[in-house]
Amino acid sequence: HYDPDLPTIVCYPSRLEQVWTNIVVNAAEAMADTTEHPEITITATRHGDDEIRVRVEDNGPGIPDELLERIFLPRFTTKQGTVHYGLGMGLGICRQIIDAHGGHIKASSSDHGACMSVTLPIAGPQVPDQPDTLPKE
Repeated sequence: HYDPDLPTIVCYPSRLEQVWTNIVVNAAEAMADTTEHPEITITATRHGDDEIRVRVEDNGPGIPDELLERIFLPRFTTKQGTVHYGLGMGLGICRQIIDAHGGHIKASSSDHGACMSVTLPIAGPQVPDQPDTLPKE
């Protein structure tokens, strides 16, 4: 779902592609084998005068409250011992990329699934004198 008046933003597209891919893959993996009719909804809207917000919501099992902030820590994974083993780098890198854009990423959860909310400035990252201050891959 996209706001028809959504402005174009200044950003590093390939870096944000990493963010969207990681969030969608995590949602799909969380719903695999746990959700009868898995669904991912992506909503992009204007947020105030200077920002946009992208929300990725799923109808999976959600994220336990005690893990909501920890999932963004480097090397933290909820996938240990599962078929979809994770290194715990994905959401940590997502946070670095969003922070470098001058934005925010937040996770929330309910009985209806999980939501990742990304807020980005329309004007883009504030880059001092360096050509690329985003995290290296």
